[in-house]
Amino acid sequence: MPSITDVQFSQSVIYIEEHNEEGAIGFIINKPIDLTVKQLLNHLDINTYDSPELSQPVFIGGPVAQD
Repeated sequence: MPSITDVQFSQSVIYIEEHNEEGAIGFIINKPIDLTVKQLLNHLDINTYDSPELSQPVFIGGPVAQD
């Protein structure tokens, strides 16, 4: 929304996954960070395999809860 002044959301493109009385979850899709999906999964001790999809970048989360 244009009225939101939080710098984390400035110029962000966000896919809203869910929005209800308990809150909302969305994904910022235009602000990549220096981390791949494979690196993220390995950091979480999740075994991975070699796949082109796992080399995709991870994008920054929102300021409310980045997990």
